[in-house]
Amino acid sequence: MLPVLGAILGGAAIGSSILGGRQQAKAAKQSADAQLQAGQEGMALTRESRDLARGDLAPFRTFGEGVLPQLQNMLTPEGQAAYANENNPIFRAALDNMNRRTAINAAITGRTGAGDTNQQYLQNWQAAAMPLIQNQQNMLFNAANMGQSSAAGQANTAMTAGANLSSLRTDMGAAQAGGIVGAANAKASMYKDVTRGVTSFVNPNATGWSDLFKIK
Repeated sequence: MLPVLGAILGGAAIGSSILGGRQQAKAAKQSADAQLQAGQEGMALTRESRDLARGDLAPFRTFGEGVLPQLQNMLTPEGQAAYANENNPIFRAALDNMNRRTAINAAITGRTGAGDTNQQYLQNWQAAAMPLIQNQQNMLFNAANMGQSSAAGQANTAMTAGANLSSLRTDMGAAQAGGIVGAANAKASMYKDVTRGVTSFVNPNATGWSDLFKIK
């Protein structure tokens, strides 16, 4: 009766070891698969967020890029002269007002047509033109800076997304490797338990396969 009971118990132990090992291996694979899925979802969300941020900044970057030729032109004497001329109504009004005062003063002092009066007319042109030129330059600079900031924001977004994607890929690789190692360890433990169960069943005093067929 005892040998039969021992055989039953030993077989049950071996079966339990096999079942437990398989369950552990399956659990390790399921855990790795879950982490891989989470990583893939995280990568998709990171890409979506990156594209959304870059898309939001794109119009500002494009606008800033568009004013660069105008800004470059406004930094040249030719561009300044083309902007501050009689076709510009603001410039024309300011210059006419200054010239009118100069003419009145020259008439009062008897300096009409004198050299200093003509010099004053030239200074009037500069005085009327420079505020307009500087204001236009400042507006173009601000627009270009906005574009530059938007471009930098896009670059930072791309770099951050790249770092996050790289981290997620690393985590996914680690999860996959962990699943493989976990399954292998579970199987190794299962085989060890089965071996121990078989040796104990055949030879209760055996310590391994080397003792399995020793005759006492």
